[in-house]
Amino acid sequence: MSDAAASRAPLSVLWVLHGALERDRGRLTSRLASARYRALIPARHLAAHGIHSEFLCLGEGAPPARCPRADVVVLSKSFDAAAVAVAESARAQGSALIADFCDDHFDHPRLGACHRRLAALADRVTAATTAMAETVAARTGRAATLVDDPYEGPAGAPAFAPAPERVKLLWFGGLTNLDSVLMMMAALVPFAAERALDLHLVTAPAPELVAACAEWHRKLAPRIALRLTPWSLDATWAALAAADLVAIPTDRHLAGGPGRTVKSPNRMVEALRAGRFPLAHPIPAYQELGAYGWVDDDLIMGLGWALAHPEAVRARIAAGQAAIAARFAPEVVARSWAAALRGAAAARAGSERTAAEPALSGATP
Repeated sequence: MSDAAASRAPLSVLWVLHGALERDRGRLTSRLASARYRALIPARHLAAHGIHSEFLCLGEGAPPARCPRADVVVLSKSFDAAAVAVAESARAQGSALIADFCDDHFDHPRLGACHRRLAALADRVTAATTAMAETVAARTGRAATLVDDPYEGPAGAPAFAPAPERVKLLWFGGLTNLDSVLMMMAALVPFAAERALDLHLVTAPAPELVAACAEWHRKLAPRIALRLTPWSLDATWAALAAADLVAIPTDRHLAGGPGRTVKSPNRMVEALRAGRFPLAHPIPAYQELGAYGWVDDDLIMGLGWALAHPEAVRARIAAGQAAIAARFAPEVVARSWAAALRGAAAARAGSERTAAEPALSGATP
């Protein structure tokens, strides 16, 4: 088969995910960003490449005795040792295997060995960021192909025109970042003495965060007005549309923080996609997009710079939107996945042919 014909040949893919999938407005979705960015969104766009997707969710009971048959099985972010059993079953059935990494759990006492085993079994390894690919190479000896996260949210026009009396600042995400958010809130206190802030947090309303917000509100209102909205995709997109700026602190300076340096730039990408200016700490993925936002250890300095340079802010957002359209559009990311999937299938087929050749060469004509 020619390369052109191979690139159009039908291919079946089984994405192995962690956690439950839900259906929203006719589409499969998940509360886990990794499931959406690393499987569900790309899968929607792979049909145009002749690639059909199915999904298997772990963490909901015992894994299946046999992995459903597919040309390629992708082991995405997993917190379950059952992923190794699924991978071994897939290999036994002749499926090609891709191990996809978006977090560094190689030193985790329970998951580290499982992730190293997945990397060893895989025909191809993919990673969500350059830093993650470098980590995979250092910890497993495997070269990993970069496949970006696609953007997800609706587009918004570049905008930055804060009201003179208050600035609307948004943080959204998972509570793994809680300590960094609390540190950011403390750093905002001197700034708020000069200009009032509306600080909107969109996340799971965990008891410790609710208590912290109540205490901060008691101490700081009305100079800092705090609002906590339970996370959902719709709430996130609405909050982005209403914000002046988006704060993206990380806990890289805290205990256990270095693992976050492999993180995807999806929060910065979503902020720019929505037309909002991001203020981000300098992990590698954000530094790659540094020309389109403020990427520095001092987010409060960035807040002051943005307020003093509104035209430059709008220009950076517009340039950032063009850059992320070229790199993070779902159609662009789907092309990267299509190449990785077909490469894995070809590698598995080549390995099987090589394994068969000694027996064939000794056969009697």
